[in-house]
Amino acid sequence: MRMGFIISLPIMAALVAGGCSTFGYTDSAAIDEWVWSLVHRPTIQQGNVITQAMLDELETGMSQEQVRFLLGTPALVDVFHPNRWDYLYWLKKPGAEPQNQRLSLYFEEGVLMRIEGQYTPGVEGEAQNLEEVLVEVPDNSGSDGIITRTLEAIGVDKDQ
Repeated sequence: MRMGFIISLPIMAALVAGGCSTFGYTDSAAIDEWVWSLVHRPTIQQGNVITQAMLDELETGMSQEQVRFLLGTPALVDVFHPNRWDYLYWLKKPGAEPQNQRLSLYFEEGVLMRIEGQYTPGVEGEAQNLEEVLVEVPDNSGSDGIITRTLEAIGVDKDQ
């Protein structure tokens, strides 16, 4: 037993020392970039999606209900400033800088008085690049289920 331990000690030391080598790689950033390129990074979109058609219909003098119907519920309504609605949008695509957009609406006595912020709708252009895929689903309403077919395949009568 002691002899096996003495023989395995140099082998374990060689394995540990081998783990510290770099195998000739000098650019660790390139290695990290290559490894992380294999990882799927999804596109992350958060906030209110506002199209150009919605912005075209938005105008001062509208009531809060009309604005909510047109643009949806705002992403942020400050407790201390309930007459200010903020529509926020954040988009992060892999390999690109995040896009932040904000549209602030100011109300006085329930009427839209001022519109501030920069909001560049890009959703319509991206939606045009999508392809429509039609998937046909077979009608299996009259056929037996998988358990019934399995029982029939092994010779068991389903009526028993």
